[in-house]
Amino acid sequence: MSSTTNLYKRFSKFPFGKSLFSRALTFRAPYFASIRPLITELQSGKCRTRIKDRRGVRNHMGTVNAGAMCTLCELTAGLAVDASLP
Repeated sequence: MSSTTNLYKRFSKFPFGKSLFSRALTFRAPYFASIRPLITELQSGKCRTRIKDRRGVRNHMGTVNAGAMCTLCELTAGLAVDASLP
């Protein structure tokens, strides 16, 4: 089990632990702070993330920006792979 997964499990036991873990992750990789992700589930081979529907992730047409979606996908895939490695 990876250190990221262990850290997630320790944080998620506490109230607001998932939010604190997500915030700590954005300090480690500041690029992801632009979308303010929330990691809701992290285990071997599985990661679920969410972003709030807010003005900062929308484009001029009022839809979610493709760049924000790509950033979220990159974060989710990277965490899923990291959690799967021994």
